[in-house]
Amino acid sequence: MFNRKLLGRLMIGTLIVGSLISMSHVDAAYVSPEETERMIEAAQKINEGNRLFEAGNYTQAIELYNEAIELNPNEANYYYNRGCAYDDVGQYQLAMADFNKAISLDNTNADMYNNRGLVHEHLRQLDRAVADYDQAIRLNAKHSSAYNNRANAYAGLGDYKKALADYDKAIKLKPDYANAWNNRGNVYASLKQYDKALANYTQAIELNPKDSSAYYNRANAYDDLKDYRRAIADYDKAIELAPTYASAYNNRGNSYADLKDYRQAIANFDKAIELAPDYAGAYNNRGNAYYNLKDYQRAIADFDKAIEYDPQSAAAYNNRGNAYDDLKQYERAIEDFDKAIELLPTYASAYNNRGISYGNLRQYERAIEDFTRAIELNPKYILAYNNRGACYQVLGEAAKAQADFDKANSLRARSGGA
Repeated sequence: MFNRKLLGRLMIGTLIVGSLISMSHVDAAYVSPEETERMIEAAQKINEGNRLFEAGNYTQAIELYNEAIELNPNEANYYYNRGCAYDDVGQYQLAMADFNKAISLDNTNADMYNNRGLVHEHLRQLDRAVADYDQAIRLNAKHSSAYNNRANAYAGLGDYKKALADYDKAIKLKPDYANAWNNRGNVYASLKQYDKALANYTQAIELNPKDSSAYYNRANAYDDLKDYRRAIADYDKAIELAPTYASAYNNRGNSYADLKDYRQAIANFDKAIELAPDYAGAYNNRGNAYYNLKDYQRAIADFDKAIEYDPQSAAAYNNRGNAYDDLKQYERAIEDFDKAIELLPTYASAYNNRGISYGNLRQYERAIEDFTRAIELNPKYILAYNNRGACYQVLGEAAKAQADFDKANSLRARSGGA
């Protein structure tokens, strides 16, 4: 089984960067000439830091913000801007400390709560993120990005109803808010309301044709609908806009694999791994492509890598088990299926596959136990009924075998299968 969309759908939060500091921030009360000079120098450094920030030079911006804060340690916006820069370089604890300090100096600024909420999201503290977005909205009821970001947090908590309500509000406040359209599409996709998802992604693309994530997300929706050609076209566009987009290469590889074009799939997984050498999902997926080409040794090598980079990947153990089974190394296969089941006790496919290996070892009673468990976990599992029926047949239990074959045929007919 291919490990789909390992990185998940992109949810885009909006960082609000503070306005450039001007001398209007200097208190009207008397200050000494030396202090005034320090404040002027600090404001100059903060303005230069902001220009570097806007150009994407976050590390250099942080250096100037440090100097500005040393000259004037009581200006909330200085900590706020440095917090934004720390957030963008992934130093979330430092960002959190700066936003906390900024809010302690000025608790009336909605942007500060909005951006601290984003840091809470990055740290997977979603309830705290919601609380900060709530405060941002209390301070500014028209803060469209706070609604968008709170919606992202609600989506992360699985509360799609509240998420949709917040995206609706964000879009009502700002109809050209491409990120909110894109993110609302993600929630509709999670709800399997693909027509609405596609409409939202398309609107996001019309509003911002250079947003690679909107093409990527629309491609994921097309892939879920098994419209693989359209999915590939959108992954192509996402990669054109963002040539280092590793997950787009990975997912395009999955779409090619679904079309049974395994060579093209492998080329895409190769590129994903080149861009992200520790990309466990891409190794797992490339292993599956090699498996389908019956190149079992290469498949096993890739599953080994997938497990090295993600030891909790039940899918990689299951898939490696399949490769060992095809090589008639049944005991090693069973060891891998055991591990897959240990990691994911509800993994019906792993029970079915372990049952096959037990059957190949002629341990039919143990095989039947595994097929039965697979059916308990997935009552519509056609292969498990067929496999259990085959074991009953070998054991001479004709009535039980026929009942399982009949059930498999009934499920196949209802699903429209051959």
